[in-house]
Amino acid sequence: KLVVNALLSSVRPVANVIPVMLLFYFIFGVVATSSLKGALSACAGDRYDALSEAQRALIDAPLALAALSATQRAWVDASTTAPYDGDTSRAVCAWLGAEWSKVVPQSFDDSLLALSSLFQLSTTEGWVAVAFAATDSRGIDMQPAKGTNQFWLVFFMIFEAVGAYFFLSLIIGELIQQFNKEAKNEIEKGAMRRGVLMTPEQQMWSQQRND
Repeated sequence: KLVVNALLSSVRPVANVIPVMLLFYFIFGVVATSSLKGALSACAGDRYDALSEAQRALIDAPLALAALSATQRAWVDASTTAPYDGDTSRAVCAWLGAEWSKVVPQSFDDSLLALSSLFQLSTTEGWVAVAFAATDSRGIDMQPAKGTNQFWLVFFMIFEAVGAYFFLSLIIGELIQQFNKEAKNEIEKGAMRRGVLMTPEQQMWSQQRND
């Protein structure tokens, strides 16, 4: 009863913290969406593993048809797939028959997805993988490259420090405060005697000490 009352009485104070937390998440979500939209995917799969180093290099640095070398033009002439499009890594990846897939389950392709992803990361589950994936990102539909932008590692570290620990501490602190308040009220009403939270063995030990 004491715990339930504490939870119910903490609903309003916690509700005052949530709008501030959502605003903070929204700011981080807008920043992440503006730069990471469509950037957390890569060319992968068995077909990609079978590609030559030269073909992987073309995925990493796509070229227009007119800029291809003689060797690369031979791939185009021998291809029976869709017409060559070298605008993005994703287009070259698809042209070579490989798979374009997400690097991490989380996504920042729009604001709602960003908020959902940040909420998941606030549990500290998988945030390191997302941080490194963002650090390797190079833009929309471009193949990641290791350590391209170290800023994102700092970005997610700040988010974890504030979004995960600070706001979580506020909510837990409010719950503890309400529990203590309810316990004090029960004691003042005389509804809670000394040792009510003890096991029978602990109560016997306490009684023997008093005797």
